[in-house]
Amino acid sequence: MQSYEEARYCPSYSEIQTALATTYQAISVEGGAQKTFLAGARTIIGIVSVSYFPVTALAGGLCGITMPSLTQTYCNMADIGLNNVWNTLSFKAKAVSTIAGTVLVVAGFNTSVLAIPCAIFASKIGAELGVRNSLRQT
Repeated sequence: MQSYEEARYCPSYSEIQTALATTYQAISVEGGAQKTFLAGARTIIGIVSVSYFPVTALAGGLCGITMPSLTQTYCNMADIGLNNVWNTLSFKAKAVSTIAGTVLVVAGFNTSVLAIPCAIFASKIGAELGVRNSLRQT
């Protein structure tokens, strides 16, 4: 049976630093691990955006339900703009912005620099869901 101290093991700073360095080395090489990380990064951004801006996601969803063709056009335009910004960033900038942005939003530091992109992501995700569900019903 483990003692209380063994059960509450907390890694040291050097162990954390070594684990992060090893992980970064693995995902900084182009290939499957990097693609998986970047897909996960975009997923995390979407989940955090909808979680912290649900009213904006709901508004986007309502627009998608009531005006699906117009909303789809605007979603495509937003998608092109967001993809252009995302694709111009280096891998390091993508990794840092995803991790730092997520931590800051979850910690409650919703400055306008973070709140505006999160609101855009949330409304886009809500609108895409509204359009998809509206088209399935017709």
